[in-house]
Amino acid sequence: MISLAFILPLIGVVACLALSRFVASQLIGLVAAATLLLSAILMAAGRFAHGMPRTVIDSVWLAWNDLSWRIALIVDPPGWSMAMIVYAGGALGLLSVARALPSDLRGFGGLFAALLLALVGAATGVSSSSLPVLAFAPVIVGIAWFAALRASGALPGSDAPLVLALTGSFAALILLAILLIERADPAGTPPILIVAGALASAWIVCGLPPLYSSLAAAHLAPAALATLAPLGLPIIGIAVLLRLLPDHLALLDQTDLSIVTIAGVLAFVLAAASAVGSNSLRQIVAAQLGAQTALIVVCAGCGRAAFVSVAPVLAIHGMLSTLALALGVAALERRSGNDDVTMLTCHPESALHFTTVGVVLAISSVAGLPGTWGFWARLWLFDAAQSSVPWAIAPLVAGSSLLTLALVAPLVRFWRASAPSALPRRVYPAEILPPGIGILLALMGAFPDAGWRLIQLTPVSSYAPYLPGIVGSIASAGAALLLIAAPVALRRARERRAPPQDERLSSVLAPDTIGAAVAGLAWLAAPALPEATQTRLADTALRIRQGLAVLGRRYYLAAVFVALIVVILVFAAG
Repeated sequence: MISLAFILPLIGVVACLALSRFVASQLIGLVAAATLLLSAILMAAGRFAHGMPRTVIDSVWLAWNDLSWRIALIVDPPGWSMAMIVYAGGALGLLSVARALPSDLRGFGGLFAALLLALVGAATGVSSSSLPVLAFAPVIVGIAWFAALRASGALPGSDAPLVLALTGSFAALILLAILLIERADPAGTPPILIVAGALASAWIVCGLPPLYSSLAAAHLAPAALATLAPLGLPIIGIAVLLRLLPDHLALLDQTDLSIVTIAGVLAFVLAAASAVGSNSLRQIVAAQLGAQTALIVVCAGCGRAAFVSVAPVLAIHGMLSTLALALGVAALERRSGNDDVTMLTCHPESALHFTTVGVVLAISSVAGLPGTWGFWARLWLFDAAQSSVPWAIAPLVAGSSLLTLALVAPLVRFWRASAPSALPRRVYPAEILPPGIGILLALMGAFPDAGWRLIQLTPVSSYAPYLPGIVGSIASAGAALLLIAAPVALRRARERRAPPQDERLSSVLAPDTIGAAVAGLAWLAAPALPEATQTRLADTALRIRQGLAVLGRRYYLAAVFVALIVVILVFAAG
């Protein structure tokens, strides 16, 4: 069953390309979403039927004398959990993309083929305990996203597709380098070198400051496409941290762990400042994802025991909350036509009641309000930091305040979009997805004991976070129910109140003053060269391209094949 879960999306890629000109693109997208949903069902059935770990592929690919290079895809419990998020979340994202297209439009089968390839590439990379498979995943996902953005036609002349392709390639090179170094001398390789390489690779693909541009590039796409961005390169970066760091963190001294903590805290504060300084809903979602990923790095600085227990909780929460927010932004942008948090020049087509409930729950969880899964994730992280790096608590609280403030304006924007409307109520299927994820976050917050045991990727750990008793569970469940019921009750009270005749949904006041005050920090999250320097570099690049044009494209292709052969021989020789 699990083998079929990886084969079905590849068959879907071929089908999307073959039917692009003959079948409506919306129907192709719905079939692609159904393919991923079926793959998720097969993954779940395979785990309960056969157990874990499960070997999908394990064969010799290249043999040279006494040396051999094997291809192995072995799905273990950690990989299964992350692959389920990719498949289930990818199905929701593809459904959102399909519903955003006109019903009679054709010719966009290549878009869904590229998205399917990116998702199955990410699922393959994060699910396997074989690190070489994880190392090659960023290349596949980066190129697939390049093709998807080009096929969408939404960013003509933009460098965003190329940024994503190069980001995946650079991250893969770093991963391959540290794997080769560790394979050459497993006993003599300094653990700090492996940790630094893993952090550098994750830093690039997750777009952590000051490399935020790579994460922002994926969220320049239309909102429907941006819902899939967290399930591409960022989840691979998170998998790199969860796979490579535990075995080496135990070998680091306290000074090295403090350096890792400082890097994570700085990235968290800079990402939160970037979110405060942005008025684009998509960029705010991207920045908060970077901030939540930085918390995983902070957790790594707390030591191996805390990292093994708490980091998976932070990772799962970051993916689920970001997916709920991205789906909500896609629904709002589809109704109102823009993602500017301050622009409410026209009322949406009809009130976004269901979507607003999901966004309220997701923002509450990101802010760490009691009754949500984010509250327990933040509490367990602070407990781990208090015992190992107590000096990090103050900057973490400051960064959390900035992140919460950045989410207030989007919350108001959605709340205004759920105001009573004279237009007939219309609910699209894609708009029911955010509350489903939000309710899941609330249920996990109401029963943290069950949620923590379900998410634990490593069964044995010497660190046990605080879990509430019966009274605490009842209080958590009550807070979760309050978060779910409050938006519904307030909306009904708002409907009973007759609005004044001159009431208009004109604008939302964003925290621009604080955004301007922390503009320097936001610039550090994604440093940019002066415009004159950029112009000179562009002119230089143009001259180099003109000089290389005489060689012809076939020479570039030959160089790619030669480089590929060299990489294969290096692995075989190692």
